[in-house]
Amino acid sequence: MVRHAEKLDNTPYSLLSTTGHERAARLRDLLMNRKIDMIFATTFQRTQETAQPLATALNKKLNIYRNNAVDSIAEVIKSLPGKNILLVGHSGNIPAIIEKITGKKVEAIKEDEYGKLYTIKIRKRKISLKESLY
Repeated sequence: MVRHAEKLDNTPYSLLSTTGHERAARLRDLLMNRKIDMIFATTFQRTQETAQPLATALNKKLNIYRNNAVDSIAEVIKSLPGKNILLVGHSGNIPAIIEKITGKKVEAIKEDEYGKLYTIKIRKRKISLKESLY
């Protein structure tokens, strides 16, 4: 699970900047061999631009969800046991989705903070959460 990459500006519907596109390519390279089964992005184009390089490389479609549908997307993710999933979201919804899935709180994502990768593993009834940078 990641927040979208760097934005071009602070307008509500901003696209990715050049730096953001570079980060999206790094995410693709990092996850390319991780056997990703499904990719989710919000209706905002910047999340789709973050996810698309990996989707294209793996020949996977983007599954679109509403960024304010925290409960529903958390339920969808929990209903897919054994699947490796990339979910791209926003600073405002990623912490809430993580909490809904894991029951664990994570720090709020700052407006200028990009590059955190949250890995959630669900094995039987055990849920683990790991935070790293990419």
